[in-house]
Amino acid sequence: ELCNLEGKKFPLAARAVLHNTYVDDILAGGDTVEEVIQLRDELIQLLSNGSFELHKWCSNNPSILNGIPIELQHFDEREMNHDLIVKTLGLSFDVKLDMFKISSPKESITKANTKRKILSFLCKFYDPLGLVGPLFVSAKIIMQRLWLKKIDWDDILSDELLETWEEFVENLRKMEPINIPRYLQLNSHATSELVGFCDASMFAYGAVVYIRTVNETVTSTLLCSKSRIAPLNKKLTIPRLELNSALLLANVIHKVYSVLKKRINKVYLYSDSNIVLAWIKTNSVKLNPCGKQNNKDSRLNERYAMV
Repeated sequence: ELCNLEGKKFPLAARAVLHNTYVDDILAGGDTVEEVIQLRDELIQLLSNGSFELHKWCSNNPSILNGIPIELQHFDEREMNHDLIVKTLGLSFDVKLDMFKISSPKESITKANTKRKILSFLCKFYDPLGLVGPLFVSAKIIMQRLWLKKIDWDDILSDELLETWEEFVENLRKMEPINIPRYLQLNSHATSELVGFCDASMFAYGAVVYIRTVNETVTSTLLCSKSRIAPLNKKLTIPRLELNSALLLANVIHKVYSVLKKRINKVYLYSDSNIVLAWIKTNSVKLNPCGKQNNKDSRLNERYAMV
């Protein structure tokens, strides 16, 4: 309501409040320091009109915090010489490096020898963007095997399953830490492209989206990914799983493009399955031998058409 009443006076702030606010956290930025300072000032004025006070200010550029009282900043003066790590929407953000950091929970993972302990550990790992999806899909497959074998919650796992889990644990240790750049370099002087890939195996399928920026140099940044394990209740062929991965990519790219479309010049989507590529070009009604339209195929064509 405040944005509807005062939004015209403070357009940058209104956009941030409406589209970049999660519960009571605002995560926003800009292409230049001047733009972010203007955003800061507008946010303060807009929210003060509704008697809201902003605190826990944090920025990768110290000049943006000039004029903000130290008691309203996330870090005080004593912490400025140390690593500045802040939790942002469940992710660790390194303020000095301007990167998101992903690491596994600190609890001992070698003691996870039952289904309950394994699930408890996996639930502590927060990766909303799927940045380590290729690693964690193997953990999903392990959990699926536990359900398939009808293992009770507190039964000790067999040597075979423990060996598979320990292999996952070893890969998890090698993963740490992973740093993902926060800034995507989307500006009017550069050509920005979304590049998506999808693939599948008999165990799982997934999709990944990169953003490629062409300016004086070319940079590619991992944006997000999604993965799913193959269902147990019905046996799907590899081409059908590849089709699932294409639909997953279409859904992901649709969400990403709807947010970034004003700054994206081109979109490229890739699949190595000639069968799926042929299906995408085919009227979906022809794909079903019963003569009924396949919902999955129609959704796939609809998503690609919208992008």
